[in-house]
Amino acid sequence: APKTPTPAETDKKPAQAGGSKTPDTAAPQQPAKAQTQPAASDPNKKTAYLVTVKTGSALGAGTDANVFITLNGDKQKIARHQLEKPESKRNPYERNSKDDFKFNEVDVGQLKTVILEHDNSAASSGWFVDFVEVTYNGTTTKFPVDRWLDVEEDDKKISLELEPNKKPASKKIKAAKEVENGEEEKNSITSSNSENRSDESSVEKNKNNEIFKDEDAPKTPTPAETDKKPAQAGGSKTPDTSATQQPAKAQAKPTTSDTNKTQTQPAASDPNKKTAYLVTVKTGSALGAGTDANVFITLNGDKQKIARHPLEKPESKRNPYERNSKDDFKFNEVDVGQLKTVILEHDNSAASSGWFVDFVEVTYNGTTTKFPVDRWLDVEEDDKQISLELEPNKKPGSKKTKGGKDAPKTQGGVQYDVTVTTAKKRGAGTDANVYLSIFGDKDKIERSHLKETVNSSMNLFESGSVDRFSINGVDVGKIQTIRIAHDGTGMGAGWYLDSVEVRHVSRNEISKFPVDRWLDAGEGDKKISLDLEPDKKPGQGKSDDDTSDEENEGNIEDEKVNFDEKQQHKA
Repeated sequence: APKTPTPAETDKKPAQAGGSKTPDTAAPQQPAKAQTQPAASDPNKKTAYLVTVKTGSALGAGTDANVFITLNGDKQKIARHQLEKPESKRNPYERNSKDDFKFNEVDVGQLKTVILEHDNSAASSGWFVDFVEVTYNGTTTKFPVDRWLDVEEDDKKISLELEPNKKPASKKIKAAKEVENGEEEKNSITSSNSENRSDESSVEKNKNNEIFKDEDAPKTPTPAETDKKPAQAGGSKTPDTSATQQPAKAQAKPTTSDTNKTQTQPAASDPNKKTAYLVTVKTGSALGAGTDANVFITLNGDKQKIARHPLEKPESKRNPYERNSKDDFKFNEVDVGQLKTVILEHDNSAASSGWFVDFVEVTYNGTTTKFPVDRWLDVEEDDKQISLELEPNKKPGSKKTKGGKDAPKTQGGVQYDVTVTTAKKRGAGTDANVYLSIFGDKDKIERSHLKETVNSSMNLFESGSVDRFSINGVDVGKIQTIRIAHDGTGMGAGWYLDSVEVRHVSRNEISKFPVDRWLDAGEGDKKISLDLEPDKKPGQGKSDDDTSDEENEGNIEDEKVNFDEKQQHKA
């Protein structure tokens, strides 16, 4: 037999090629391939991150908008991670506060830049940031900010790319015209930021923590790929083969099973894409129909939400909301998708705030949706509401008392919007009667029966449901506590309550009350009435077997008496 194997033998069975040296050479090559296999899973290895955000001490520095951070490393990228639940469990991004956020994600390697941004979704979205710190793998990197992220301040940016230990520039507006054209500037900034984010890295992370190549990434091999295979740079044909093979391997995972995921990658920047809106508001012809109050609209879509956008400068440049007038308002905002409902409201801030509205029309993406109103938004008329949730082509109800007379007027009356969320779990709903009391530093509203939602839903407090109510009463001042209770009637009285939210409509002050527990005479501490403080989750201790509902009610009455005594002492 020949001492050297033929090419066919080498291709088919190198280990059986006869010569003693050939098997020795082939043997170490096989384990070598096996050793490189684990490297493919390294990008999925999780690393613990701590992100610290310091909000400034300037007046109004805090924000209620949603905040996101992007980490750009020399190996990988963590795109638009939401920073929403700080370790302190308190409300984040308050003035002069420092918030810590922990999460586990892929190791980005050496951190080059971060992108800090918010979505401008709240009424008070403007945010002054002092700095951001990112700690992982035993190293802390600081990113100074010391500026506003606000569509009405500085250069109107709400997204900033930051470098380590380098303060970003802040472009001051020099002329009033730039302020007036701020919306156009914001659009160009957002578009520019979106393009920058797309071009910064060729590697993106999908929902299953798989690493794949971005559609906008350069087709040439990355420096890391070049470093891995320097030995193939010799012959004229060899580099060509490796250059085509290397991107093919990088694309192998998404093209076989994740083609759709690769194609949807640019959609990550879609939420920032701006859409032109035209909102038309028709004020009625009734005597005194106009208003001088500030008017806001919220657009609720199936994809996104535009929260409490002010309608203040009509296209006609005239004073808006006069009797029998029609006012057009144009603005550019995120695409909400298919429009489900709108919320029209005013803040009752003027001497003549009562307003009779005929209808609202919203036009965008070539479609106009009409929302009939045909009623008062007035604390002294009808059901005293100044905030209405409207459905397309459906006239809202107007609650009259029997006999056709208006409901009795409430001295100093204000409107509260109450949102009650029932937990999404088996048996969480209740058929009992539910009551809410609101206690403030000035006054109180006691035992208001939550029985009719703003959209007239029939089945209340079902598992996973979100029920919205409107309460009209005295201005209690700053809300200190609320009492949520049910009367234990009905077959399924036990209730697992997730949360309660109370909004003072005219001031747009929102108080959130987490619950996450049973109100059930047969569960836990057997309570069916809870006193809650803002942003403080109540405990649920196990009570003794002899604890009765009567004792619980007695404790509640004692608390009520203590509150009354405090109010008398203040007086």
